[in-house]
Amino acid sequence: MNKGSLILFIIIILIPIYFFNINRLTEVDLDELHEKYDMNFLDPNHNQYAGAEILWVTESKKEFEITPPINLNGKSYIKSDDVLYEINLKTGKPSFNFKRNSLDIEQDNNVAHYLKDPIANPNIKIEEDSNSLKVINKTQNEVLWQFNLDLSQVDYIATQNILFVTTHDSYRVYDKLYNTVNYLYSFDIESGEKILEYKDENNSFIDIDNVWNLENHLLFRIGFNIILIDKNTGKMLWSYPYRETISSKQVYDGFLYIVDKYGTLTAINLFSGQREWERKDLVVSSYDFVESQNINSTFPATFLQDKMFISRHGGLTVLDKGTGKTIWEFSIEDNADERYINFAEPVVIKDSVLYASSTNGLLFAIKID
Repeated sequence: MNKGSLILFIIIILIPIYFFNINRLTEVDLDELHEKYDMNFLDPNHNQYAGAEILWVTESKKEFEITPPINLNGKSYIKSDDVLYEINLKTGKPSFNFKRNSLDIEQDNNVAHYLKDPIANPNIKIEEDSNSLKVINKTQNEVLWQFNLDLSQVDYIATQNILFVTTHDSYRVYDKLYNTVNYLYSFDIESGEKILEYKDENNSFIDIDNVWNLENHLLFRIGFNIILIDKNTGKMLWSYPYRETISSKQVYDGFLYIVDKYGTLTAINLFSGQREWERKDLVVSSYDFVESQNINSTFPATFLQDKMFISRHGGLTVLDKGTGKTIWEFSIEDNADERYINFAEPVVIKDSVLYASSTNGLLFAIKID
């Protein structure tokens, strides 16, 4: 390709592609934004709250949702429609530096991780046949003990010292599977001593893949109960009755926070197993609704000291994380059709600036006290 052809190629092909991508995002004039939307910062008494103000807003022209800023290699990026755009956090202006086919990036939101290896003890292996679960010493290839099975389905995970086993008995009517009884056991992994036997008959399924692994505890959702178990001793510490489908959950600073499929937010004391508070009025966003007992969805809140910043239907709310009381809130409504604007992604807070994205393609930078 000669020099003239190369220049023509750049003009005709590359430059339009370049500007097509960057022009998907644009800065929004704040005066125009106030004409289009009714936006308010309010205190708990619905008076104007003076401790927050909008610094800038970036908009996706195609209303693709924009993620809050992500830090990569010392630079800040926002993601929209699977494209990463470098952004100036002072002005909200996206630069021409964009990346296609980006990898999904998980934000650090104090989320505990699941058990990656079903057997944490390197000296132990588990073998299963139709009638028993055998615990074997790898070095000596010797069966230490076995658990005889009398139910149809078995799953297990293990910490260094404790083996947890779930069993399910079920039957099928046409195409629907019914679970009649479920058990959760814990055993000393070397001696086989049974520590716990928990029975559930609520026609539910114990999904051991969705056990939540905390530093010293495991959280199970079994039937209509949430159960906390000491993963070092295998003993159940408490059981909390909870009938709704869990759409997302988070553990932070001694509390278990749960959002159900209706948007109700519940705070459970992790040490006592008692409910500390509940908010049904917020209609908390959870954009990964699952019609199952899956508890792996993204939790729509961020914590900072004693405050909890929540994305919800109609805006953002800041709560006292210990009491659940509202400290302040940001509400936004479309003036044209009186439609509330939803927020879903967890906010990002950096240098006293809160970054929050709405589901209709607006990214807000809000200065907070």
